[in-house]
Amino acid sequence: MKKSENDVCTIIDEEKLTFDDFVEVVSKEVTSLAGIEYNYVNNIVMKNNGKRLTGLTIRKTEDKIAPTFYLEDYYEDYKRGTPIEEIVDVIYSAFIRFEVKDDGPDLKKLESFYSVKDEIYVKVINYSLNTELLRGVPYVKVMDLAAVFYIAVFHEKMGNGSILINNSLIKDWNIELHELYDAALFNTKEKLGYEVMDIKSVLLGMVENEDSIYAQDFTEDLRDSDFIPMYVLTNSVKQYGASLILCKEIFKEFANKIMKGLYIIPSSIHELIIIPDEGDVDPQYLKDMVKSVNETQLNPVEVLSENVYYYNLDKGTLATTA
Repeated sequence: MKKSENDVCTIIDEEKLTFDDFVEVVSKEVTSLAGIEYNYVNNIVMKNNGKRLTGLTIRKTEDKIAPTFYLEDYYEDYKRGTPIEEIVDVIYSAFIRFEVKDDGPDLKKLESFYSVKDEIYVKVINYSLNTELLRGVPYVKVMDLAAVFYIAVFHEKMGNGSILINNSLIKDWNIELHELYDAALFNTKEKLGYEVMDIKSVLLGMVENEDSIYAQDFTEDLRDSDFIPMYVLTNSVKQYGASLILCKEIFKEFANKIMKGLYIIPSSIHELIIIPDEGDVDPQYLKDMVKSVNETQLNPVEVLSENVYYYNLDKGTLATTA
């Protein structure tokens, strides 16, 4: 790795940097490699469920968009023994790969709601865990959830991304909340669609091409088991698929087909699990299961709720269970 004049990477191995010092060292070193025309900014970024991450953004003064790298995971690598010089190299290489040149996303489109109307989608997040975030964005409260809105962005180098719509943007657009909600929900349903998959088929599909003895035994056991009927509901891109909880007609159609009510489990912000009501399921058991999975299996930013929802076939209603 090319060294800067003031080689702040010369660290006594026995004495690990604090996180704040790590952020300063890495930020200066990566920016030094980028060149004198670049500067850096460290921002605390609010993520889902109140999670705060420290971002490193490297840009020229005139740049309107630039890649941001979140440093917490890199710091964990550093504490596990990865040399800081190697971490700087990794971030710098990613910066070179993702730096947006003159062909970057057209941000002028953001000036008009009608220019981006077809690219606006909705996602659902936990209401009580995101009260600070929700103060700055338009949202619609649905049960214990909040529907928020984002603009989907695709760039050849940066890949898929999104811009969360905030209060300032909707004020500039001079539109009502219902206009935003209607456009986002339409795009989410019509462009992303939905898939309902038997979870047993999903699990079999995950191991069907595996040759190990374990995979073969698992497949045989799964085929022979009395598996509780469960279905995975998500969208075609497998991202923010839990937003389909806003589409009650999906549950109505499915419930009418099997002539049963439905328990709906929020497995993450990306998908829901549907369990037909066979009359022998304890809702409290399901809630305990969701809580356990949230605490032990999910990244905290992907947790949606600890509640379980129920679609009542007779009433046509969707609500949280007692």
